[in-house]
Amino acid sequence: MNELLLLPKCELAEAVVYCWHDIIKNKIQSFGDPFLESWLDEAEDVQKFEAVLEHVVEDLEGFSPARAAAKLAPVANMSETMRQELLTKLDEAFQRGFAPGKVRERLRAVIRPLRDALQEYKNTRDRCGRAECVLTLRAAAVAARQELEALPAGFWLPRHSREAKRA
Repeated sequence: MNELLLLPKCELAEAVVYCWHDIIKNKIQSFGDPFLESWLDEAEDVQKFEAVLEHVVEDLEGFSPARAAAKLAPVANMSETMRQELLTKLDEAFQRGFAPGKVRERLRAVIRPLRDALQEYKNTRDRCGRAECVLTLRAAAVAARQELEALPAGFWLPRHSREAKRA
């Protein structure tokens, strides 16, 4: 009998795609101004987007292969000592290779202007001011999208090269 190992999905990667693809690309960058303004006026949708953005920034550790491995049956069947050793090594490799602190700083730098533009839009009532806010929002979305698209499409895995093995 062939055994099948199903890898868990990376929920953080799904949240990232929601932010850069579903909202930034398909709404902020694609909708015409009247449609975008209509979407921006839907407070619940905008709040969800902001909450998911914040979740992505704060939980970059969700890309750690240790989170995936912890959900695998073969790992769950290991002794506690072996399981903890494996998960620790995976997380150490993730911390070194992915550097979530540095990624978090880059994300905060591009998401802050995006969130500021969303807030400014909410606080502006006149048509000219709102049109200016939409332009600012679209400009801020470019940098945010680039950083979000650069994140892993699933769990981050360490790369092994001959140079790394020699070290």
